[in-house]
Amino acid sequence: MISIERKIELYRTRGWCPVPWAHHPEEVRRVIRMIGFRPMMKECFRNSQQFIISYEMRGLLPGLEYREGLIQSIIPIEHAWLWLDGSDLDLTLDRRNFTYKF
Repeated sequence: MISIERKIELYRTRGWCPVPWAHHPEEVRRVIRMIGFRPMMKECFRNSQQFIISYEMRGLLPGLEYREGLIQSIIPIEHAWLWLDGSDLDLTLDRRNFTYKF
């Protein structure tokens, strides 16, 4: 877990802070490392689009799809995520806390 001080430091140097991605399947983590990608908070459209473009250019992770729609939390929020092997792959949010609608 990143401390608050470290998050503030990252925000000041990079803009939005990177989000954790260690909970993703190994093949996704491998691609993230391979392409030097760093998913960022509040950048769901960019994160998903950049990842899928890099994936398609290299022919990695067959069956990956880009999705846009709403996530249901307290209020509906426009969001983008990926679909891999029949399940949501969210590079920006912890998907256990939301319901996806597209």
